[in-house]
Order: sequence, then structure tokens, then C-alpha cells
Amino acid sequence: MVIDCYVPYWGGAESQMTQLASRLSASGCEITVLTRRWDKNLPRRDSAFGFPVFRVGMPGRSIWATASYILELFIFALKKRKTFDIIHTHGAAALGAVGRVMAVLSGKKNVAKVSSSLRIPQLQKKPWGGIVLKIFSRSAAITGLSEQIRQQLLEIGTPPDRIKKLYNGVDTERFKPLTGEEKGQLRKRFNFSPADLIFLYTGRLVEGKGLEDIIAVWPDILSMHPGAKLILVGSGKCGGTGYRKDSVEEKLKKNVSDKRLPNVFFAGDQEHPELYYQIADIFIFLSRSEGVSNVLLEAMASGLCIVASDIGGNRELITHNQDGILVHEGDYKTLYKIIFLISHDEKQQHTLGSQARWRAKELFDLSRVAKSYYQIYLSLVNFPKK
Repeated sequence: MVIDCYVPYWGGAESQMTQLASRLSASGCEITVLTRRWDKNLPRRDSAFGFPVFRVGMPGRSIWATASYILELFIFALKKRKTFDIIHTHGAAALGAVGRVMAVLSGKKNVAKVSSSLRIPQLQKKPWGGIVLKIFSRSAAITGLSEQIRQQLLEIGTPPDRIKKLYNGVDTERFKPLTGEEKGQLRKRFNFSPADLIFLYTGRLVEGKGLEDIIAVWPDILSMHPGAKLILVGSGKCGGTGYRKDSVEEKLKKNVSDKRLPNVFFAGDQEHPELYYQIADIFIFLSRSEGVSNVLLEAMASGLCIVASDIGGNRELITHNQDGILVHEGDYKTLYKIIFLISHDEKQQHTLGSQARWRAKELFDLSRVAKSYYQIYLSLVNFPKK
């Protein structure tokens, strides 16, 4: 499996890949992780969660570091071609194109996962994007996480039989609600009161996630509930000690500091985000564009009341007023009204959260998704069927 960022850098994509790899390993797959060596202090060979991890390329973010990363991926595929059957990339279409070249060089098959509906349009705007997309579209199998992504794949000429509309999965045993007593005890560990109203966001602190909208309405939320708490889990980092180009972490922290907004907690990247879901009441997710969000699935499985942006990927997970609430982008008036109503109605919070939990278990359980991936692998190579 190939992914640009991996431990110690942590986010939804890394969590999803790790959970999927664990389930596939239990089905008999041998998993090796290839990732970029962002920091010179990180070992080239390592292990994480029971899987061998190889970090390749020059440390840093320069164009030469990126070129060396790609070159070393190609070299790895050639040298180790007798030790693997499938190259499975997790991330943007550009990484999927790299995976396709790796597959050609090694005489193997590749599976490319695309998690965001932004990636293909972004490549189309670049001078060299057309070539990359043409290579990517010839992947043996591409898993797109939403109907919007499937349509984008068709538009760039991907053969329909290679497109597998396959959602992210969620471990519904790891991400699950606690009893009232358990929740109160866990809150005390985090120095929160059992009576606090806690709002939660998890994910990258980057552009397009609607984080500025959350901070913009926070003073209004505090006017309703002076003791309310907002926890932001995640960071704008991915690789080394620097920030991603699209990071808004520093900007958000400055905004909170300059406006002296109380009760906003930046928790950073977490290897155990399930604990934060379990202490929260309302999950707020105002992203501008998504495939099928891993963190939204985690919030559903955790039985949280969800307020999310009314966009393509979110609509495929959430049915408005049934297992969550959807609000149009930038509609602060409606957002304020929704939060006012839902924050004063514990019964409705519980009903929406319970329905979300049921939907996650029935449709998006990780075991079900892992079986689908295993079947894709079987269709590409002659594994012995179990």
C-alpha cells in the first residue's frame, strides 16, 4: 500500500488505510506500506501497527525531494516485484498515476483510491495534468468514494468496468458511543465536566474544510451556551515539522487568540480519535467538498448528533433530519438556527445520533468494505479463493 503521509503524521486517510490493512491482513493478505520520508530523523525502514513500513525519497518538500520520492517508488517496484501482487495507492489521482507506472514496471496490477472530488479538477487545471490523468485512468481498478467522483472518472475516459464505487469503512466496534456514566468518567480524564456541551471537529486543518465558518459562528454559540466547548482534532501538518501549503492551522489559532475566543481547544493529531468522539455531543463538519468523509463515518458510528455541509459526499451518508442535519455552505443564519434548536433538544440529539449509528453499522461497517476490496484483489490476480 502506498500513501504520501503515514505515522507519525496522522489523519483520516492514514487511519482508514490502517484499519483496512488490518482487516485485509486478517483475510490472508500480506501488507507492506510505502510512504514518503518527509523528515531525515525518520528511519527508512520501520514498522507500525504490525506492518513493515518503508520510507523513501529525500527528506523535505522541495521539487527534488518529490522527484526522488517518485523515483525510489519506481525502483522499489522493480526490485521487489517478486514479493507483491497488488499496488494499492491511497490518496490523490496523481499518486494513483504513480501507482499505475509502478504496476507497469513490475508487471503487476494496481488499485487506486481517490477520496476527494477536488483532486481530478485540480489536475485538469495544470499543464501536465492531462497526461497524469490519462495514466491514472488506465489503472486496473479505481475506487471512487462518491457518485460525483465516479462521474469525474468517466469524464476523463476511465473504462466504466474499472470504476468501483466503494465507500470508506468504519470500525463500528472501535467507534461506538459510551453509556452516560462511561462518558462522564472519560470527560473527567480530559478535564471536562459531564454537564459541558461539547462540539467536535476532526480532520485536517486545511482550506476547504469550513473551519473558518465554525470559528465565525462560535461567538454566537457561546452566547447561547457560555460554557460550551469546541475541540478541533487534527493539524495542518503532513511531513516534517512544516505545514502543508493549504494549512489554516496557524491562521485559526491566531484568529482565536486575536478575538480572545474562549473554550476552543486545538488537540492536534491523535492516534486514538475515538476517545474524542466519545466525549462529544455534536459533531460539526462544514467542508466545502468531500468524497465520502472518513471522519463523518466515525462520527456516525460514534452515535453523535451531526451538523454537516450539504455537499455531494455528505449527502450520500446523511439523510437530512433523519440521521443528521445538512446546511448549505455559508448560510450562517440557518446554521445558527439549527445549532440553537439542536443544542437545546437532547432528545433530538439522541435520536439523530442513534439513527446515524444504525446506518453506519448497516451500510459502512469496515468488515463489509474490506471484503469488497478483497474481492477486487481476487478479480485482478489469481489468489486462491477462501
